[in-house]
Amino acid sequence: MNCYRHPSRPAIGSCKACSKGLCLECAHDTKNGLACVDTCIEEVKRLYRITDLSLVLMEKYLQPRSGLPRLVLHIVAGVILGAIMTGLFLR
Repeated sequence: MNCYRHPSRPAIGSCKACSKGLCLECAHDTKNGLACVDTCIEEVKRLYRITDLSLVLMEKYLQPRSGLPRLVLHIVAGVILGAIMTGLFLR
């Protein structure tokens, strides 16, 4: 792959926002990936913020929760089902 602005130069990477090949002269390091022009620099930074926020939210919502409500629901369902099966519920 070659640079999109300098076709005779080999690309050292690609823009994280638009995926164009970049040579050493055209590549701007955003610390979160390479970008080619000012608009892409801002887009790469925005994409990093969105990704970072998504990871934080995913960790928050995937944490183990207390199993107590589920346990109580299963016990109540078991008692009702047992009562129906033994005929105690219909007396």
